[in-house]
Amino acid sequence: MAVSIQSAFPARRLRRTRKTDFSRRLVAEHTLSANDLIYPVFVLMGKNRREPVASMPGIERLSIDLLLHEADYLAKLGVPAIALFPVIPKDAKTLCASEAFKYRKVSASCCAPAQRACATNGRDY
Repeated sequence: MAVSIQSAFPARRLRRTRKTDFSRRLVAEHTLSANDLIYPVFVLMGKNRREPVASMPGIERLSIDLLLHEADYLAKLGVPAIALFPVIPKDAKTLCASEAFKYRKVSASCCAPAQRACATNGRDY
């Protein structure tokens, strides 16, 4: 003998959490805005250099001078942060990534100019 359980639960659909726009935004599970984005930038040594990244369509390796223009453009779009990734030649790579952190190399020489170019981004410290 099969038992059928059909109840009217809930008898009333409570919509108070979706009545106003504020309430809908407050209880929304997923939202994505420009505030959630971090833009990756691969930085090359040299001047006026731009190389496409084959595995990431639309992303390019940029020299520091072009990085400053890109950072300013991203700040105007509302992207709050960029992640800088130095491009190190294969023969200079080591297991501890020491080349990336040498004084006056890519990672050390592009952070300060990028922050000066976009004074409103990344200045919470």
